Formats: sequence, structure tokens, C-alpha cells
Amino acid sequence: MGKADAAILLGCNHAKITACAHIEKHGLVSHIGMLAVTPELQGLGTGKQMLAYAEEYSRARFAAERFVMFVLSARTELIEFYQRRGYRKTGITQDYPCSADIGTPRISDLTIEVMEKNL
Repeated sequence: MGKADAAILLGCNHAKITACAHIEKHGLVSHIGMLAVTPELQGLGTGKQMLAYAEEYSRARFAAERFVMFVLSARTELIEFYQRRGYRKTGITQDYPCSADIGTPRISDLTIEVMEKNL
């Protein structure tokens, strides 16, 4: 959280956090991750707005020319959501990082898809 080349963006409605995203600069590339929307607002455009804001913030603050994100391969609806917003599968996959202590997947052989969007 204390990195100069990273930010956690929050979408709020009054005092309630309704969406968030993490962005981190890697040269001219911004990694966008942990995009989340409160369940009652999913499907209402909040995720689109938060992603668009993360991209614009990355362009303005980090001079990003490309965006990269990592998406669980089993979450086909998320992959399709990002594809509708101009992201493409790179063909690069990674094993789920079981050693990162972020949880045990319920699906065996779970992988992570690398997606990107160029400006």
C-alpha cells in the first residue's frame, strides 16, 4: 500500500465503498487487479465505470500505454466482460499460486489467464 507506483482506487456511494481496483505501474504497463463491485451493484455498470476509471488514472498518473490483468481461467464470465472492454487473451497462462497463501482453489488444475489491452 505504500508503493509510489501503485494505487488502490475506491468507488463510493455516500460513505459506503461500492467498488475497488488496484493498479500498479511496471514501466509503460499498468497491472490492474482486484477489481470488485459490491454484489447488489453488479450488472448495473459499476464494474465498467471502475475499470474505465482505473485505465484513465493509469494513463494520467503512470503514463500507461498498455494494461495487463490476471484472471482466473474458470471465471469465463469475467474473461468475456474484459474482452467486451477491449482486453484480449495473450495465450499466457500461469498455475494458480497455491504457495501465496491466498486460498485453496475448489477446482483442480486452476490456472490464471493473462489478458492485455493496448492503447
